[in-house]
Amino acid sequence: LKALLAFTSATLCAAFSLAPQTLAASGHARHLAPGTSKPIWLMAETETGTIKTWEELRQLSGPILDRVVVGDTIQGSKDLPPGLILFRDKNGWCPYSERVWLAMLVKKLDFSEVLINLQGSKPRWYPEVNPSSQTPCVRTSEGQVITESLHIIQVLDDLFPDSQHQLFSSDTAEKVDALNLIKSFSAVFPSGTRPSSRGSFLYKGSRPLGRKEFEATLDKVEALLAQHGGPFFMGGSISGVDCAFAPFLERWSHQVPALIGLETRDASRWSLLAHWYDALEHFLPPYSHRVQGDRHSWREALAGAGGGSTTIDDSQRPAWLEGEHSCTSAAAQTLIERVPSTATSGTSGARDA
Repeated sequence: LKALLAFTSATLCAAFSLAPQTLAASGHARHLAPGTSKPIWLMAETETGTIKTWEELRQLSGPILDRVVVGDTIQGSKDLPPGLILFRDKNGWCPYSERVWLAMLVKKLDFSEVLINLQGSKPRWYPEVNPSSQTPCVRTSEGQVITESLHIIQVLDDLFPDSQHQLFSSDTAEKVDALNLIKSFSAVFPSGTRPSSRGSFLYKGSRPLGRKEFEATLDKVEALLAQHGGPFFMGGSISGVDCAFAPFLERWSHQVPALIGLETRDASRWSLLAHWYDALEHFLPPYSHRVQGDRHSWREALAGAGGGSTTIDDSQRPAWLEGEHSCTSAAAQTLIERVPSTATSGTSGARDA
């Protein structure tokens, strides 16, 4: 597992300054190599078991990774890439950043990503762009700065009316309906819980929620999905509502079972929610190939936030961990020895307002 999440200690992790065990959660490990069905990380080992160079990985990844900049590596805001920019958290833990990241990918916008360290010292130049120094933040090519994850999602259609996908319907009544579903977010997830980026809405104080509270929340989500029949919140097409809920329900799908043994994807009880998860993963490549974290990553993040079992039995191992690319390979064992165990350092409360 350590090898999987940190295989690029000498390549990707070094280039992005990513904490090794957060790589899959940040989405980079799930980006598919062009012309293949394999994530880029699976292409890192050559036939001889050696590690490909960073330039070789860039060639495999295509242009996407060339548009990702680590904020700590530039000297000032004058060095930022031109055009539309999304400033998001470096580790990929922040669900609020993920909301906007997913929305911009769904709209197929042409943008760069600047990764901001929320677990330590933020780049000194970042307040010049966003005085609050929080993420997410979007800066347009004209220099307009937009903050607050839900606000950004709601204005993207107005800012980019000619993009390939609209997050909200042009029909006024349908758009109002969608905005009301987004407003219901705060009423769906339990009040008084910690919005920690590693384990969102799981704890009240130092104690996890009880089983009935988790079940009540999932019942509410199921009821929202029933309003338009699924598979998405507004029916047959993904909308800004899905982008608002997805990061939190993604984390719950892996962390709630680890925390209290409750399966959030139980189709016998929450059939619409189970269908929604499947629709995101199977019919939305920007999510499944770029944004979505995996069970291992989110359970490790949960352990770093103070709870949950990270033990995974064989039936829970994803297919891409098997065979020659499993963590028992000789090359993987070599990588384990190279990577320092620093993945859970830092605080767990980073979020936007």
